[in-house]
Amino acid sequence: MSNLSTTQIPLYNCIILADNGTAANPTMSFYNAPTCGFYLLDSGTVALSIGGTKVMSWNASGPSEVGDLLLGDGTVTLPAQAFVSSPSTGIYYGGSNGFNIATNGVLALQINSSQAAAFQGALTSVGSVGLGGAVASGVIAEVGATNPATGVNQTAMRANMTASSGATSSGLGFWGNITTAAAAFTMPNRYQFYAANVTKGAGSTITRDISYYTEVPTQGTNNCVLADNAAFTGNFFFNQSGTLGSTLGGILTLTQTTNQIVLGVTNTTTITAPAPAAARVYTIPDAGGAASFVLTAGTTQSIAGTVTFTGQLIGKGTVTNDNAAAGIIGETLISSRLLSAATAASTGTSLNVLASAPSLTAGDYIASGTVNFTGASGTSVTILKAAISKTSATLPASDTLGVPTSGECTAQYSTAANIIGANTISVVIPPTRVSLSGTTSIFLVANATFSVAALTVSGSIQYTRIR
Repeated sequence: MSNLSTTQIPLYNCIILADNGTAANPTMSFYNAPTCGFYLLDSGTVALSIGGTKVMSWNASGPSEVGDLLLGDGTVTLPAQAFVSSPSTGIYYGGSNGFNIATNGVLALQINSSQAAAFQGALTSVGSVGLGGAVASGVIAEVGATNPATGVNQTAMRANMTASSGATSSGLGFWGNITTAAAAFTMPNRYQFYAANVTKGAGSTITRDISYYTEVPTQGTNNCVLADNAAFTGNFFFNQSGTLGSTLGGILTLTQTTNQIVLGVTNTTTITAPAPAAARVYTIPDAGGAASFVLTAGTTQSIAGTVTFTGQLIGKGTVTNDNAAAGIIGETLISSRLLSAATAASTGTSLNVLASAPSLTAGDYIASGTVNFTGASGTSVTILKAAISKTSATLPASDTLGVPTSGECTAQYSTAANIIGANTISVVIPPTRVSLSGTTSIFLVANATFSVAALTVSGSIQYTRIR
């Protein structure tokens, strides 16, 4: 084609066909820049060359750049890249190697050179949001941090709120709100705040493990006041799975008129503590003289270990004719030999009155007994002895006569030769303390000095646990 730069040729209803051209020699170029212009790259693709080099091409799918496409900086009201329908909405340079996004001429999002993003309005996500880590299945928002640096506080999520002077508002650091559906639904677990177990490597140390922590606000010149919510009547739960249990350090204060700490519902609840270096003191109730500690619900209440009462202990007795169980204060044991089954005695010889001696477990008891001496026609007696003894068929030492010693005691009837005939004389052993460190057999022993005719013995012994 001839040079038309200085010639004007009117063309009407005609088609100009030119060769395809190349990047170095475009089909349509400029007089002062013959290597800049348009040419046919291939069938269906038109290309633009600058200085003999292709920089952009177009086909039916749209444009394609070869090099960098640089835009002007733009402003918040006239973004560098905007939309035909909204020229004040788009991207513009934010300075210091950052960029901004404007909507309708107003700043909406800033991203700086450190990849920190600042949203100017509310952030709403219809999907999952992961901050500092991947989002697990079923989690709406997840905050994660890796490789905590020494001396740096690793905060998963923090709410910074600045209250204006004189303003009245609610400060909600974390608020979980669940709206129920009209139809019935099942929710096995509802965790408003949940701290999962921590997996520690060898040698790791966690000085304080705080799942929920709040500091007392500092009162400034504006008289900032932290007031309790006296209208709150709901439940506050501490729950931690596994064998660690829930830990509450410091003081838990309940300010309502009616306060409840509910320990378990269907399972056994244990209040315990690691073995301390020094003795612990649990104080129940408070300093108020009218306060009470009440165990309710259930037919049996158990407190293991030693319980010390420094004040008066007032308890109700049983309201029926039942018996205290073995090992419980009030436990009573009775062993006896009936008069109709009396056993024969030999003068001056000690014998066991009972067919078998009762066996007592460790503890403190009060014991008492009675031995019945029954004669025959012409029986004459001078000395009748009855004893609680720890040795079979053996009277305790003589010092135990009427004076209990080491859980043994002897009672004696003495007279000049007395013909009792077929009558009975009963010798009563006074109440005696029997303190045992282990299971021990206790014997009811009799010894009689008599003559002329036979003598038989019968009787009983009773023990009551006092502690």
